[in-house]
Amino acid sequence: ASLESSPDTYAESYTEDQTRQAKKDLSYAAVLKAIDDGHYNEAIKCCPYLTTETITSGVGDEILQDDDKINSYHSPATPVLSEEAVNALRITAHNYFEMRREDNNNGGWGIDTVALDELVSAEAGVDLGWKKGLDDALTQKIYPLVRSGWPTKAEGIDEPPVLTVTSATIFAGCGYPGANVAMTSLERDAGLFLVHIDLGNERDIEKVLSGDVSDENPAMGALYLESLVAGRDRRSSDSIVGPLTPGQMVVHKSIERSAAIVVPSDIHSVEQKDTGSLDNPLRGQIAKAAESARHYALRLVLTTRTDAGMETTDGSPQLDIPEAPPEERSYRLRSFARFSDSRVRYLTLAGLIDVNDYENHLWIGYDYISRTNNPDFEVLQQLSFANKAVFHLEKAAALCPTDARVHFQIATVIKAK
Repeated sequence: ASLESSPDTYAESYTEDQTRQAKKDLSYAAVLKAIDDGHYNEAIKCCPYLTTETITSGVGDEILQDDDKINSYHSPATPVLSEEAVNALRITAHNYFEMRREDNNNGGWGIDTVALDELVSAEAGVDLGWKKGLDDALTQKIYPLVRSGWPTKAEGIDEPPVLTVTSATIFAGCGYPGANVAMTSLERDAGLFLVHIDLGNERDIEKVLSGDVSDENPAMGALYLESLVAGRDRRSSDSIVGPLTPGQMVVHKSIERSAAIVVPSDIHSVEQKDTGSLDNPLRGQIAKAAESARHYALRLVLTTRTDAGMETTDGSPQLDIPEAPPEERSYRLRSFARFSDSRVRYLTLAGLIDVNDYENHLWIGYDYISRTNNPDFEVLQQLSFANKAVFHLEKAAALCPTDARVHFQIATVIKAK
């Protein structure tokens, strides 16, 4: 704006050096402040229709036994949502998807997604049959389970952060010939914890299981957890949490990559011979189940929220935004680095903020591999980049040995060397 309103002589004096200076990378402090602001706004403004945790003394102490707290995930056998709440959520989402399909004049199925806030807006003024049930599940079961399963130390903190929902999405997938068994891609989320709640399918699983409807092998929902993949001596189904009954949940940290899938109800009893073959009976049974029913699931992303204080600057009060959790700072900083010319700088900072996040090393390795193949660099410099890539990728493999991307990239850079 100043250039547009200034004389031409001023515009001419705006040199290339000044232009480069204006476009220089943001400082670490500025980037982290933007990340903290973004996290605070999302924690406050996203999903305001869902209840936030109220911390009480001893919360979650009786949810899990001590020997259960070491697990990477928790999936209580008892459903957290009632049958009425599950049906209300599934029917509301189904009607929304059908209406959108008609409006778009598109009869294709694929994977449908809708944020809960869209359903809330679409049914403004209407009694939401699922709202109270989901709020009760959060306050009485989900928040206490997270506190019990992943206890945090908060000594010396007057007001510890409270858990809140920052994203709530319903997915629907499968139920057509050639359907993909995965209802979501294999991915991680930006929050601290992910809550997967099965919503059943339109064939009414409960009736099938009770014998009211004849079906030898009903399709049910499940969650694939990459961290459960192990050596050749384990069964393929060991990485699958489920099958899940409608209303049953799986909770895990967001750093874990997972995917919602549809499986046959007897998945853990299917005989698995020659597991390396594409004709493995388990794969065939899963593919058949995916085609048989359209399945629904609710995914909640949890983060923590701390109320902002007030600070005074030059006599003017302004919000004192608290720092985002280290896990989310690291995740968001890594996303920011993708669009920066100084990716390694920001990825290195992300690694310092959260030393247990292997993806920081994975993405640094990616960056060094790209430089290894760049002809603009001398051969010795390319070799140096390759060695740095191997170092960071091996560090990533040590932190997360089950991510196939890490091992593939290690092989790629060793071949390049």
